[in-house]
Amino acid sequence: MNQRPLRVFLCHSSGDKPAVRELYRRLEAEKGIQPWLDEEDLLPGQDWEREIRKAVAASDTVIVCISERAASKAGFLQKEIKYALDQADQQPPGTIFLIPLRLEECEVPERFRPLQWVNYYEDQGYNRLMRALRVRASGIPEVQAIDEAEPVRRSDSRKQRQDRIDNTRKVRDSARRSVLEDMHLRKLPQNEVDKKLEKINKITNEDVFKWAQEHVVNNPFDMGPKNWQRCLYDLGAGGENYPLEWEESGYLKYQ
Repeated sequence: MNQRPLRVFLCHSSGDKPAVRELYRRLEAEKGIQPWLDEEDLLPGQDWEREIRKAVAASDTVIVCISERAASKAGFLQKEIKYALDQADQQPPGTIFLIPLRLEECEVPERFRPLQWVNYYEDQGYNRLMRALRVRASGIPEVQAIDEAEPVRRSDSRKQRQDRIDNTRKVRDSARRSVLEDMHLRKLPQNEVDKKLEKINKITNEDVFKWAQEHVVNNPFDMGPKNWQRCLYDLGAGGENYPLEWEESGYLKYQ
């Protein structure tokens, strides 16, 4: 019998797209998992509400991505959750169908509190999620087994995360210096330069994520100097001095 991958629906708020895109890419890279994400799987011209309802019904597991913004968001997200809860009610007792996944430290909505959730932002969060998906796959005869990768040791994970943070700071600082040099080359008055630098220094990670979402960046903290320059310029200095370059897939090149 030909076996199929585990179908996993990602239920999320549009404001959490950067983090959910990263999760989608990680799951997509796993052998034996077929994640479903609206911006990846919906086709132009399709009735998106109908297709999402079909995708939820066809899924083996629904991951509900929870954050502060998602918990307070009304609209279609609540419909997705309702579709998922309706499907969960049809599952046999003990089935891992709904998985609440916290993207950040936040309250879990009351309707999901009876279920064990996973903290994706913790060192072992992704490994714990994968354990649950493997258990779910093992209970469906027509679903292929999910390969078990060697778990990342907590100490290694922390070092990798710190290395990534340090590298991001270096790239961002380099981009900031380039923007400053550019403003001096254009002979802007010093008081104007100071005002723009003040704005740049106030740019938050949330601002960067919003900018990245508008420019279809999979993970903004993988950006190279050129795209950081454009990001800082757009958010702080203003102007079009740093052109963006795009992949054929529609994602911003990391330069």
